[in-house]
Amino acid sequence: MIKHNILFIDRSDYEGRKIHRIIPNLQQILKELQERLDNVHGSKWNIEPLRLEKFDDFHSQVEAITSASVLVGVHGAGMTYSLFLPEHAHIIEIFYGDRGSGNRQFHNIAHWLGLKYHETAYAGLENTEVDVDLIWKHLSKAVQEFE
Repeated sequence: MIKHNILFIDRSDYEGRKIHRIIPNLQQILKELQERLDNVHGSKWNIEPLRLEKFDDFHSQVEAITSASVLVGVHGAGMTYSLFLPEHAHIIEIFYGDRGSGNRQFHNIAHWLGLKYHETAYAGLENTEVDVDLIWKHLSKAVQEFE
């Protein structure tokens, strides 16, 4: 059985650096999404956080991204790694209120590379909890395309 990876970019604070547009309930979201995936699709899907700053080098970061069928993240620099997603991968971009969907950078990258792109509706003010259903709406569509 093929196991698919979903990587969720974790924008948590690190090394004294204050990061903006974090999802404070990320661990809860990851747990609930994994439960939904298991219930609907069995154990074919694995969702995990991606802390890019934890890798030793750029090559290791890119290697992790190339293993993903779906990349999920809040609009920000980490989403640039979508350049290294494999063919047929999906991008799910989350927008907080300080960034609008007029920021089309990652939509354009997806279009140029032939990737599937999904964007969330307004997810609230910066650093507020995100409703898991907002992400599930797009993730379930992405996963179905691999079934």
